[in-house]
Amino acid sequence: MWKIISSCLLLAVHAAGDVCPLPGPLYPAPTAAAGSTTLDKASSEFITALKSVMHPDYYSSQEPAIDPDLVSFTVQVYSSHESRPLFEYYHTATSARNNTIGANSVDEDTVFRIASCSKLWTVLLLLIETGDASFHEPVVKYIPELRDAIAEQGNNTQFLNEVDQVLWEEVTIGELASQLSGIGRQYGIGDLAGSAPLMVPLGFPEISESEAPQCAVGPACTRSEFISGILNRPPIVPTSSSPAYSNDAYQLLAYALETITGRTYQDLIERRLIEPMGLSHSSVSKPDDQVGIIPGFPNMTLWDVDIGDVTP
Repeated sequence: MWKIISSCLLLAVHAAGDVCPLPGPLYPAPTAAAGSTTLDKASSEFITALKSVMHPDYYSSQEPAIDPDLVSFTVQVYSSHESRPLFEYYHTATSARNNTIGANSVDEDTVFRIASCSKLWTVLLLLIETGDASFHEPVVKYIPELRDAIAEQGNNTQFLNEVDQVLWEEVTIGELASQLSGIGRQYGIGDLAGSAPLMVPLGFPEISESEAPQCAVGPACTRSEFISGILNRPPIVPTSSSPAYSNDAYQLLAYALETITGRTYQDLIERRLIEPMGLSHSSVSKPDDQVGIIPGFPNMTLWDVDIGDVTP
């Protein structure tokens, strides 16, 4: 009996001394994947699947998920261990081949306007600069205008209403990044108030000039106009209660990132992402028209629209 107990104790001590590693890949990432049978097979299957969604079976009533006549795109898969992409596929929309403005064919140097894909870049910058250390910190720590607004609200009881006012001291960096801040989708750009002559005949109420966002029409909001505007907007939902997509959240995230690093957002993008990854045709501002794929008139497709600080 004593031998059994002693053996169990020894096993327990041995088990307690073992290091339990964090979960992760069972095998190291391949360093020479190019030309492998597995990659070639996967590439072939992917192309077949891609063509099937662009060109459904002739007898099928299903509409193409990607319209090959209207949509241009490029797909690249690359490894940090290879100088060339492991996989690349380019498609030029039929309608783009006769473009009088912009590129007429898609290749590895073609520039696309990526819209809200820039949010991924913003989060990557945050992780590069701070890791997740700042995720639980309140955004007011890094945006003084919000901090000053809280101080003013604290002395005015009309602001102590979480239905009509965002409780900014509760909004964290992580909640901005994960779309859990509860703040509105977008202030200024695209607001229907900028099209009042068209909206009122459709049944929308008339609004005074003071009720319309300062930058609903014309140049994008300055920082002061933007922050002044969002401070007067109610939350969509309470902070951290439900996901609610917000461009404003990422604009604030970029402002916080600039304070944390002491650099502008554009400088961070260039130094931390564009230059290290060799993305020589990527930029924060619009490049020459000739390198871009522009599906229609530049002003109608937003190709040449300067959205200012909404870029993140």
